[in-house]
Amino acid sequence: MEFTRLTQIKSKDGHGIPAYLFLPTSPAAGVAVAHGYGGGKEQMLGLAARLAERDLAACVFDIRGHGEHPAPLGPAMLEDLEATLAFLRRFGRVAAVGHSLGGRLALACSADVIVAISPALPQRPSEEGRAMLTHFGSTPVRAQSREEILGLLRAMPPPPAIPRPTLLLHAAGDVPSLIEGVRAAASG
Repeated sequence: MEFTRLTQIKSKDGHGIPAYLFLPTSPAAGVAVAHGYGGGKEQMLGLAARLAERDLAACVFDIRGHGEHPAPLGPAMLEDLEATLAFLRRFGRVAAVGHSLGGRLALACSADVIVAISPALPQRPSEEGRAMLTHFGSTPVRAQSREEILGLLRAMPPPPAIPRPTLLLHAAGDVPSLIEGVRAAASG
C-alpha cells in the first residue's frame, strides 16, 4: 500500500485541497473521508487506513477553514468534498464517509455510496449542540465569528433524496437534536 500527500486536488474556486491518499495495490473503488467541525484530515487517518486495507483508495482532506486548507470557513465546503470525489473517480465508484459536519456534507454530495456518522443535520441545534459548535470546536477553525458555522448549517438545504446506499449512524448518547435529525433523515 502506498501513502501519499496529494497536492493536485483543487476546488471549483481554485483553492488547493490539502489531502492524503492511502492507495492499495489494486483499488476496487475510492472513498473520501471528511472530518467534523474543528477537526482535520489527520484525525481521520486511522479510518482511511482501515478502508484502504479493504482495497479502497481512501483520501482524507481538510475542509476549508480547517487544517492546512487555505480558504476560510464558508458555504463552498461541499466543493472541497466534490473535488476530492472527482479525483477518486479514477478508481471507479466512489463513497463519501463523513463525521458531524463531514457527514452533513457527505449527505449532500454526489458520491455513489454515503456513510454519515453523527451528521450535523438539525436546523436548530440544541443548547448543548450550540455550545459545542461555538465553544469547543472553534479554536482551530478560521471563521469570521464563533457563530458562523451555525449560519452555514442553517443555510444548507436538507439532504437531497437521491436513491443510493446510505448508512446513517449516531451514538446512543449523542446530542438529542442530532439523534432526531438522523432519525428524520432515515425515515424520509
